[in-house]
Amino acid sequence: MAHKALVGGTAYEISGGKTLVNGTAYEISGGKTLVNGTVYEVGFVKKNFADCSWEEIIAACQNNEIPDNWAVGDQKVMTIGGADYAIDIIGKNHDVYSDGGNTAPLTFQFHELVQNDLYYDSMMTDWYNTGGYDSSLAYTSGLPSVLGAMPSTVQSAIKSVNKKSSVGDKSTTIETISCKLFPLSEVEILGTST
Repeated sequence: MAHKALVGGTAYEISGGKTLVNGTAYEISGGKTLVNGTVYEVGFVKKNFADCSWEEIIAACQNNEIPDNWAVGDQKVMTIGGADYAIDIIGKNHDVYSDGGNTAPLTFQFHELVQNDLYYDSMMTDWYNTGGYDSSLAYTSGLPSVLGAMPSTVQSAIKSVNKKSSVGDKSTTIETISCKLFPLSEVEILGTST
């Protein structure tokens, strides 16, 4: 879905974080674009997070133009596998993309656990963490199942980020894993690790 900036009453395309006016690309900063000395607002970045479509949220992320009024804790509903789930913003410029040094503009989480058969009953079949997170049922089947049930526009827009996890079996060795979806760790949820 293309987004537009209104310049002199005419809507112009936004691409790569720039407003394209008659073949010239103008920078967008703070939800505004400067064209020939006049400041114009870029329409979609003024909306409240919950009022935006997922396509608008994706475009804001891809153009790296996250409005200041979108905050950690903001929620929007997404229909997944026939059920509605509240999705929360839990980070801004927090997670590093797996394919380079840039950070993801937004990090999301499900407000509540995903229901039905989309996720998993346990992390491992033997109830231990031998092999670490990347050998877990969550990583190998549960989360890919959730991703596959998301709207196709969202699926194709989610990029992998680096997450740190124990290699398992009570080891203190930490490895970096590439993930599109991930559960929060015990220490993130409870503040401790047992």
